[in-house]
Amino acid sequence: MPARLRRGPLRTGPLQRRTPQARIVEVLLLGAWAEAVAAGRRAAAEREAVAALDAWVGLGLACEHSDRDGRLFDLVEVQSFFRWAGLAGLDDFFAARWAPAFRAMAIDLAGPDGWPPPGGGGDVGEARFRITCARTFNLDRIPAGSRVRLRMPLPLDCADHGQPRILAGEAIRADGATVSISSGRLMAVLPAVRQRRITLEAEIDLSTINPTEPRGRNLEATESALYLRSSEGAVRVTRAVETLAFRLAGRSPPMIAVQRFWAYLLDELCLGAVPYETMTSAAAVDWVLDAGWFDCRLGAALLVSLCRARGIPARMVGGNFLYGRSPTNHHWSEVWIDGPGWLPFDVTAWDLSSGGLDAAWRGRYAGRLEPRMVTERPPMAFTGPIGVAWPDRWRMLQAITPAGVSVDFVDMDDDRLIYRDEFSVRRAA
Repeated sequence: MPARLRRGPLRTGPLQRRTPQARIVEVLLLGAWAEAVAAGRRAAAEREAVAALDAWVGLGLACEHSDRDGRLFDLVEVQSFFRWAGLAGLDDFFAARWAPAFRAMAIDLAGPDGWPPPGGGGDVGEARFRITCARTFNLDRIPAGSRVRLRMPLPLDCADHGQPRILAGEAIRADGATVSISSGRLMAVLPAVRQRRITLEAEIDLSTINPTEPRGRNLEATESALYLRSSEGAVRVTRAVETLAFRLAGRSPPMIAVQRFWAYLLDELCLGAVPYETMTSAAAVDWVLDAGWFDCRLGAALLVSLCRARGIPARMVGGNFLYGRSPTNHHWSEVWIDGPGWLPFDVTAWDLSSGGLDAAWRGRYAGRLEPRMVTERPPMAFTGPIGVAWPDRWRMLQAITPAGVSVDFVDMDDDRLIYRDEFSVRRAA
């Protein structure tokens, strides 16, 4: 039995996140039934989602009961359980419902063969989108009259994605407040907080262009050093990472090394939500190697860390999918290869390929992506602190809205909202 199956589904111990079933169903609808909800079949989709939960409980998924909320689940465990059960052949939800729904969104946006890869020749791929985004901050824990600086991500002004034009950027109504727009962020400075909730909004016309000609240059020495640093946020070149990188790739040429790292992520590890609050390793990437599970952020960080361990410049990228039904926030990575330049890699190919088992989808996000909204490329381009305190224990809850998606970040200890992102996107002519 492969090691990733022997580990079993990710367990967090006693239920950490005690999320009511209704919120779990919302997450499942967004991932597997977004099209059905959009077509007016929400009630039927909810019944199917509850039936799926029932089946997983029968297979051993932990749940609790409360008089007020009914069944309670740990969302991290739910996300890992249905993927593990699918790989183990115990349940068909992952392969028959979750992965196909993701593929359908990718095909709808970029076609069955994907977006043109760099160096592929032919016409330049271009797509235009109208995006509306809003971030609502909960200021309950900030004393009234305090000065705050609130930030919301916006697209970067970068050549790969055209020059986004902000059409509107206003949603605060406080005396003396100022709003400014710069590459990667909308920022509001409030000299005196009065409201308990503040919302920042922006409407964006975004043109994404995928270059089809190699850049044909080498990375400057200063740039190379920047993207080879051994410690940067979640990126860490630890002893375990270094050992694994040389075991997988030895002294192979850079592109061969990256392909081997990619195969390791798809074949030996599993994608799912992760419990950040229970991680005991100083480096999150070491936790991934021990636990065998990664989310989009930690999967990208591990790939970047492996590349840097082999002397291959690599960096993290943050932004949003531009799927009309599920335009959620996301992380991926970029790797520098002399000639083509920065090549994107996105570990959600794991989901697209049903855990790496579908050969036709394994390479979909290896060296090319469909259009995305890029908001961060640390360490040089990032949104910065959001402006409200971040608790040690938190959870992310996604849900379908009539226009797109909402993402709530909630304090686990008292269930209070930290902030909410709402995002909608439509393809423009």
